[in-house]
Amino acid sequence: MKFLKSLFGASAEKHEDKADELRLDFEYRDAAYYYQKAVDALDPKDEGGVERLRRKLREVRYQALLQLLEEAAELVEKRAPELAHEKLEIAANFADEDAAKQEVARRQAELAEQFGAEEPVVEAVEEVTGTDADLFELALTGYEPEDRERALALGDPFRGAFEACQKEAWPEALAAVLSLLREHPEEPLLLELAGMCSENAGNGDEAVAFWQRAHVLAPRRPGVIQGLASHYRGQGRHGEARSLLASAVEARPVSEDLPEAWVPVYLEHALLLSEDGHHQHAVSAAAALLDVAAADPGLVFYNLAGILERAGREDDGRKALERSIELAPRRAIYRERLADFLVDRRTDLDMALSLLVSANEAETTGRAGALGTGGAMRSLRSPNRARYLYKMARVYFLKGEDLEAERTITTALAVSRDPEVTRAIEALKKELKETGPRS
Repeated sequence: MKFLKSLFGASAEKHEDKADELRLDFEYRDAAYYYQKAVDALDPKDEGGVERLRRKLREVRYQALLQLLEEAAELVEKRAPELAHEKLEIAANFADEDAAKQEVARRQAELAEQFGAEEPVVEAVEEVTGTDADLFELALTGYEPEDRERALALGDPFRGAFEACQKEAWPEALAAVLSLLREHPEEPLLLELAGMCSENAGNGDEAVAFWQRAHVLAPRRPGVIQGLASHYRGQGRHGEARSLLASAVEARPVSEDLPEAWVPVYLEHALLLSEDGHHQHAVSAAAALLDVAAADPGLVFYNLAGILERAGREDDGRKALERSIELAPRRAIYRERLADFLVDRRTDLDMALSLLVSANEAETTGRAGALGTGGAMRSLRSPNRARYLYKMARVYFLKGEDLEAERTITTALAVSRDPEVTRAIEALKKELKETGPRS
């Protein structure tokens, strides 16, 4: 039998590799199928291997159950009971524990009760009458009133530049802004936008030149101040950054109604204070933003964590990172940062691994079926998948789980397109090889 399996079917290892890849892409149902095939193909005498595969199989079957229940709930909200019923029928096949079976049965009963005698609801669809000009004006709501009026006065050419920025087509956007600047060479709004386009196009020196011109004409533009200060800090020109930021925050003190555009300026100021060793002032400056209605509290806590860590207050820094995740659970960078924090200190490695998995999941988006209702949910992979895989492999290595580390390294190398990430993965692979087998 073992001979026939090896001759006519894929090996257990190949099935497991396929299942691992599907698991990392959150295709739990397909992963369960391949883990089961791996179990069937493995020599039963390999008790350790069988137990490892069964553990993975249990995990993905449970995740598949949760995924199906969530999809069913979304279909109920969309008033699609037949499709929701199908999802729950499939979910029942993944319910291995009594509690899970009872939960599926409860939802099936609720679905029958809610829609059993109810006629399908056809919602009226209002005709959309907004024009492109209306949508453009709506997109400008983040601008200050004076800038919004000026943008509308500049007409279609500015609108074209603005839309190119929204698409992140930076060379096209810059060309459009430069064309406008030839007619309006002393327009601060255009100079600020030109600086942003230049920076994103990879020309930092040109960006600074535009921002400096804008700053001379309008010294209190927060976007210009933040852009210049960030560049100065990056160049090690702390004196210029310090002077610029100190002048700005003194002229525009923190208040509950501080405009959103000023929040990055205050964060930049707090970070610079921290880098200069003024830790308590830095903490106070960042924490003050928590009372600002327009500030993103998750972002504030994330930056506050770095300041606290630099001040040697590591426990408080960890709490700030945990708070940032609570406030913005879909912000992958916060989870990754806490994972890095834990790995650097060789503590709570299981939590670090879980955070990296969930960061990858947060950046992986589902795509509905072709008609937008029902159908298989396919995943769009995280753009940072290779980096997360590298970090996950490192956690496995630190835990002494060399087999999992090796498998994750193999997948990471296969998907990496970033030379820097690839070098890090290869270095870890070399380190793993030099250490020798430990598990």
